[in-house]
Amino acid sequence: MGSWYEVKPSLERGGLGVFASRTIPPGTVIMRDPAVMKLKLKQVQFTDEEVRDSFNLLSTADKIRVLKLHEGHRPFETRLMRIYKANSFGAQGFTMLHVDMSRVNHSCVPNADRQDDTENDEKTDAAIMVAIRTIAKGEEILICYNSNFEGMIVTQRNNILDSYYGFCCSCSACTLPAKERVLSDTRRRLINVLSSKCSGYEPPRLSQLDYLNRQNAENPSTTMGLPQFPLRVALSIWEKTAFSVLLAELMQAERLTNVITANLYREAAYHLMQQMSKNPYILVMPSARYVTAWMEKAIKIVSNITGARSNQSKAIKEQWNNWQQGEQLDLYRNLKLDYLQALARGKGAGEVFAVHIGETVPNAEGLIGLKIEALSEQTCKTRLREGKGKVSCPRRLA
Repeated sequence: MGSWYEVKPSLERGGLGVFASRTIPPGTVIMRDPAVMKLKLKQVQFTDEEVRDSFNLLSTADKIRVLKLHEGHRPFETRLMRIYKANSFGAQGFTMLHVDMSRVNHSCVPNADRQDDTENDEKTDAAIMVAIRTIAKGEEILICYNSNFEGMIVTQRNNILDSYYGFCCSCSACTLPAKERVLSDTRRRLINVLSSKCSGYEPPRLSQLDYLNRQNAENPSTTMGLPQFPLRVALSIWEKTAFSVLLAELMQAERLTNVITANLYREAAYHLMQQMSKNPYILVMPSARYVTAWMEKAIKIVSNITGARSNQSKAIKEQWNNWQQGEQLDLYRNLKLDYLQALARGKGAGEVFAVHIGETVPNAEGLIGLKIEALSEQTCKTRLREGKGKVSCPRRLA
């Protein structure tokens, strides 16, 4: 089977681009590209000499490949430094240059993702490019050059792209009509806040990027990046739950669905399960529904992106199966809810909001089962006030 891609001129973006040579399913590893150059990130920017020394270690063939890359416009003294700066990617405390990956153009709504090749035993510092949705034959393959773009508005993203790469983005997220752009920018601002807080940091102030241009872009205070500070007040378990699921929904609304989105749904489900476990004899129906819905979304996203038979898909499905063996979720899966609802209405109790799990008792057929009592939302709250069993009443999480 031949290559998934071909390199040819990109009429829309100018220069060369990488295009699908056939339909590429999501989860496909389109490209695996070893690094030809690697430099350690330091407090002070690396020097022309360090770049030159790394370049001199290359074979003649690799030197030719590197020198054919776009060199950009940034004000460095040597062409080699301009090439390296225009084409390298940061990864785990290093910057690396991947020649084939450097041909891939940018989009703020990418159809592929650049990742470190963690499953390769060979120490090649390889990067892989994975399709995150179906890419049609002839469609240009695009990645996002900056992972922080998810939380930046259009102006900020394009100021960075123009200052450091010499172009402005023409993707669907950057060319929205005015009203839709306001909505998109608002979602991106929320993504910046929530993603920072979910990671344990105060949200960075991005306003300085509103004024970034080619003249001030090389200022050391700018090139060192934005500082991150730990949260002054740790998130509560409810905040972790709500923030995770809201962030996942915002990313999907911005068409940024990826494995991180799936992990957010999984984290939200886990945090809510922690709350449920504090009241092991009370099964709150909305909580169980939320956990189930979020895990089903997480599994679907991972399966769509990595493939239904991938190790990641198998791992998250196995985790969900294990979670469902717990008494509360196992009961929820096997509960005849329609029967409970009819029984509750017959007693004038209204909708079943929760069930109280009692001792095991024999039923009419002599089989051992759980004694459960249907509770309305008001009854739950009443019992909580009276101290008759702690009940976890979830907040409204859409």
